[in-house]
Amino acid sequence: GYIPGTLDSTGRLLEFTAACSPLVYRGTTFPKTHQGNVFVCEPSGNLIKRNGVEKKGFLVSAYDPHPGKEFLASADERFRPVHLTTGLDGGLYIADMYRGLIQHGAYVTPYLREQTISRKLTQPIHRGRIWRVVPDNWKPSKPKKLSKATSEELVANLSHPDGWQRDIAQRLLVERNDKQMTGSLEELALNGENNLGRFHALWTLEGMKWANTALLFKLLFDKNALVGSTALRLLEPIVQKDKTIREKLGTVLLAGWEQTPIEQVLQIALSARVLDPQMAQPLLLGIVEKCGSYPLIRDAVLSSLSNQEFAFLERLLKSSHWQTAQ
Repeated sequence: GYIPGTLDSTGRLLEFTAACSPLVYRGTTFPKTHQGNVFVCEPSGNLIKRNGVEKKGFLVSAYDPHPGKEFLASADERFRPVHLTTGLDGGLYIADMYRGLIQHGAYVTPYLREQTISRKLTQPIHRGRIWRVVPDNWKPSKPKKLSKATSEELVANLSHPDGWQRDIAQRLLVERNDKQMTGSLEELALNGENNLGRFHALWTLEGMKWANTALLFKLLFDKNALVGSTALRLLEPIVQKDKTIREKLGTVLLAGWEQTPIEQVLQIALSARVLDPQMAQPLLLGIVEKCGSYPLIRDAVLSSLSNQEFAFLERLLKSSHWQTAQ
């Protein structure tokens, strides 16, 4: 606090120093303008920041939707938001440690000690609380106990517009491990109208240890990049154990990767690590030549080249594209 530029004239923070518990809001209770936003706690500043999010391909950027203000801020210096979550009602829940001094004893400087005593921040203690933030005039709907729902109802709930509902349905299905639901889950993954529901169906099957390679290959180049990338991720542990399937995956990716959206190209570059070098290297070479201008793609390619870096460099140097590109 005694470093110039850290505090304003009233002793308030000018920058984040204790960002924690980022939360992507996936509920439906807040306005649509807030869905997909990222909320971040700053307990040292007694506030919660809201970040708008923009996504172009695999590139994500954030912006301040209301410059000069915060989503939630308190003049009470004991307000210490340290954790965020959403509930079944779609509200934003805040764990407030409510304590004047939050620094570890080993790091209490003379300046901080003086400020704590002068501001009378040593008391009270043991006053933590949980806040719920919901819109004005909001009325909660009657909650449904998902633990009492049938497995069929849970499968349907995987396509619920609220992320909390989808998450709990997936967890309960995995815990029940009802193999009679695998057919319904595969049908949802293949033909569901909600792509997030299809995504959850695939991960539910994975959690139930139900591996259907034919299904995953069928979804590999799905029209939805999230579904296709998920199928590829789920194939990784399978192909590592089966050489025949590994060779098939390499052949399929080599033949079709150029028709995939950039988000999926990124996943292909990451997943190439599980392929044999004779398949991985020409695949990664093509990705570098076409998409190497993206730093994230270059990082993904490098991550799949463990102990193959020199051989790949030699291949690059022989490439006509590498020799002529400016």
